[in-house]
Amino acid sequence: MQDWIAKLNLFLLFNDYKLLEDAKRVGAEVAKFLLKKSLQKYRIIQDQLYKSDFDKLIKASKNGTDNKMKG
Repeated sequence: MQDWIAKLNLFLLFNDYKLLEDAKRVGAEVAKFLLKKSLQKYRIIQDQLYKSDFDKLIKASKNGTDNKMKG
């Protein structure tokens, strides 16, 4: 197994890839970055889909379907 790790490391170095010395830490950092990135995408979609009570009232008053506005 150690031989395989050494060969893989040499291959990565030959192809100008950086070796990960502390894979657990890098993995956690990458996971946090990806989480923040996906949450930003979700927040944009959530903001677009969100309809407040005010928005619903305005839409209802434009359609004339709000009984409260008719009096």
